Amino acid sequence: MKKYDKAICDAWKDDIEKLLIFAALFSATVTAFTVESYQWLQEDYTQTSALLLAQISLQVNAIANNINMMLPDPRIKRCSLLRQGAYESTFFGSSALPCVSLPS
Repeated sequence: MKKYDKAICDAWKDDIEKLLIFAALFSATVTAFTVESYQWLQEDYTQTSALLLAQISLQVNAIANNINMMLPDPRIKRCSLLRQGAYESTFFGSSALPCVSLPS
């Protein structure tokens, strides 16, 4: 009976050690990827400033030449940012999901 109990305890100990090693490696991998991809979430202020300056330049040029022109709708960029936010939340949610569903 003692041999059986010892064998069961050793097997459980070995399984727990393997799960802990897997969890640590998985966590390190996800953390490294998240830290690197977090930069994708931040807006590029240089590009935003350049787009705004180009739009201001077009408006000033149109006023100076007395031209009626259709300006691009600023909501287009906002929609693409909302779509990007949906993709990013899906990515981060799916990367956290395997941590929750580890077998007990």
